[in-house]
Amino acid sequence: MNEKTIIVKQGSFGSLLRGIIIGAALGLLFAPRSGRETRDMIAERGNEFKGKAADMAKDTRERAQHFIDDTRNKIDDSVKNITQGSGVSKKELERDLEIMEDINNPHYPL
Repeated sequence: MNEKTIIVKQGSFGSLLRGIIIGAALGLLFAPRSGRETRDMIAERGNEFKGKAADMAKDTRERAQHFIDDTRNKIDDSVKNITQGSGVSKKELERDLEIMEDINNPHYPL
């Protein structure tokens, strides 16, 4: 049996993507439309893309904020459980944390 080997050069995906974009642009430029119609179509598609990007950014911000809020609540619950179980107050833990942060500061006098 005769085996064939396909060699994929590094960066070939980028070349393919550039080719698709150039082909689409040339297709738009040489399409049987007037220049005005083509510009209007490009502007409309650009606005659609802009709207989708804004929606994605908003969704990402909302998800990040939800994650931050959940994490903050879990940390607060953990601190509450630790302080209740150990008899150490939250204020003492915060003081100890502050001391540790000071010690880890490279400018802390030793």
